Amino acid sequence: NLVVPGGAISGVLQSTSSSNMVAGQASPAFYTATGLIDEISPWAEVQRVSYLLVESTNRSGGRDLVRAVTRNLLPSMVEDPPTQQWLLGDVQGLAFLFYDGMQWRDSWDSTTEQTKLPTAIKVQIARVSEGTSRLLHAPIELVVPVPVQARTNQTQQASGGAQ
Repeated sequence: NLVVPGGAISGVLQSTSSSNMVAGQASPAFYTATGLIDEISPWAEVQRVSYLLVESTNRSGGRDLVRAVTRNLLPSMVEDPPTQQWLLGDVQGLAFLFYDGMQWRDSWDSTTEQTKLPTAIKVQIARVSEGTSRLLHAPIELVVPVPVQARTNQTQQASGGAQ
């Protein structure tokens, strides 16, 4: 449920941006429409999600993969720190790849791309084996299609034709 970049609170999709870095951030900031709406929360369903690699809580050879969510995208003064959720331990590395319809790319910038979002995003998670610091050979790989694309309301004027 990625939100198309360029809206009032949707931000941009940039894999190399340093403007929205959280300590340990290993992913772009994704703006999604997956936030739960309830009767007491003052914000909408749009939220910013990032994935972090942080020091392991059990002192293993790898790091912990954590999901960081910011719900209040219109803070009045200072932005609240994101809510963090532990996902996976013993992680050696995390990589995001972006499919442009022809090939997988290791970077994406919605401010310069003709299409604001890739057609798919691949996540590769390299893990260390339990009890050792050796890297496991096959990474965990997830491929997520991105069915939403930015459209314009502009019309094109046809040229030529008989009058």
